[in-house]
Amino acid sequence: MCIRDSPNTLHLLGYQEEQIVAYLRILPKGQSYPEHISIGRVVTAFHARGAGLGHELMSEGISQCQHYFPNESIKISAQQHLKAYYQQYGFTQVSEMYLEDDIPHIAMIRQCS
Repeated sequence: MCIRDSPNTLHLLGYQEEQIVAYLRILPKGQSYPEHISIGRVVTAFHARGAGLGHELMSEGISQCQHYFPNESIKISAQQHLKAYYQQYGFTQVSEMYLEDDIPHIAMIRQCS
């Protein structure tokens, strides 16, 4: 197992009834991408989906990026079928499709605001 965390990695955890049901991590510039901070490992537990937790998670993740890494653009490696989802948060596709773990992905960037 490879852990790409650094002391500056931020972990956001969403709980319901003392169980983790949502998670994402924010990686500083240079950890995943040389010129961008990154949001990754965005996940919501299957049984908790459909209640808006993913939207809360992304909104809070972007807010934390702006707080801890002001004036930095955010780059993500998004599953291709979630392109419209991430576009809601200001992300723009910046690559052609590529395979990551045999799943179609695209690179997307949200410019700093």
